Amino acid sequence: MDIIRILYTSRCTRPFSEPEIEELARASAERNLAAGISGILVYSGGRFLQVLEGEADAVESLFARIERDDRHTDVVAIYKEPIEERLFGEWSMRLCNLDEKGGLEPKALLAARDFFASVQGLSHNPLTRWIVEYFASRKNSWAA
Repeated sequence: MDIIRILYTSRCTRPFSEPEIEELARASAERNLAAGISGILVYSGGRFLQVLEGEADAVESLFARIERDDRHTDVVAIYKEPIEERLFGEWSMRLCNLDEKGGLEPKALLAARDFFASVQGLSHNPLTRWIVEYFASRKNSWAA
């Protein structure tokens, strides 16, 4: 079984309210649990950053649906890679709303906002890896 991780970013086609973002994450968590997919959804200023992990066929199928979803535009796959183990294995989908700041350290908040400001050529950018690893390292400190 080949396990992969995809990191992508996209821009919302319309503003999302906090309850809408929470409902999106809840519905995604249910579908992902059934498909064996784990990950995190980060929202900031009308942009999404999402990490998806799981069996290659399931993750690639989900990503194809995301690319067609009319709630997103400018979907950019930043990287797709095979992985030995999941970083977010215990979460079928975790939401981190940066607009609420969610208790993030100022350095992480600024780095994430910088990330959202420029998504070109980030597949090998250390900031990309740093953001993913930051969220993975803090996952136990967020309320379930």
